[in-house]
Amino acid sequence: MPEKTKVIYMLTDICNSNCLHCYRRIPQPIERSLLQCQKDILLLQEQGYKVILAGSEILTNGNYLNLYSLTGQKYLLSNGILLAEDYNLC
Repeated sequence: MPEKTKVIYMLTDICNSNCLHCYRRIPQPIERSLLQCQKDILLLQEQGYKVILAGSEILTNGNYLNLYSLTGQKYLLSNGILLAEDYNLC
């Protein structure tokens, strides 16, 4: 059975950093609602795609973490800044 085509689904354009090397320079970032993200993910899956969750920085909205159960994704794409702040790692 062939592997499903992967789709990177950007949950948000919002980021908590301003990295010089970043290609995502967005003048007016979009933050999608949790409900809209759920609908989009389910539709993509119904069409046979494997959905990978990403975003400029998904930890700016902790509600996005609830979407991982839909995709089965076992890793988080993050710059880690908010994790370090929340858990006093720096």
